[in-house]
Amino acid sequence: MIIALIAVGFLAPYQWPFVIAAFIFGVVSFANVPPMQMRVMRHGGDAPELAATANISAFNVANAVGGIIGGVVVDSTLGASAIPFAAIVIPVFGLLFIIWQERRYSSNVAIVPAT
Repeated sequence: MIIALIAVGFLAPYQWPFVIAAFIFGVVSFANVPPMQMRVMRHGGDAPELAATANISAFNVANAVGGIIGGVVVDSTLGASAIPFAAIVIPVFGLLFIIWQERRYSSNVAIVPAT
């Protein structure tokens, strides 16, 4: 998703390459949802469906924060063409959070030797 946003930003001045990059960004964005949903449900304990609602809430928060970031960028001297580059903040934050959680989870798992 980060790479797709970079491509959208650099290809914005070119009509057809931009359309292709925007399409790829859309596909990649929606392709992220099922693995993230499964990850949240896997760690949901006795209430995986309730945990899944937290994931959807996080998507809504990310949409709101993305709108704020976009508005700040458009209001700045950078202009609308910088929106894809500023939007990278959201997936980078998400990626760092997942890496942090995976490291934390893997360090808490006890390894039991085979008998």
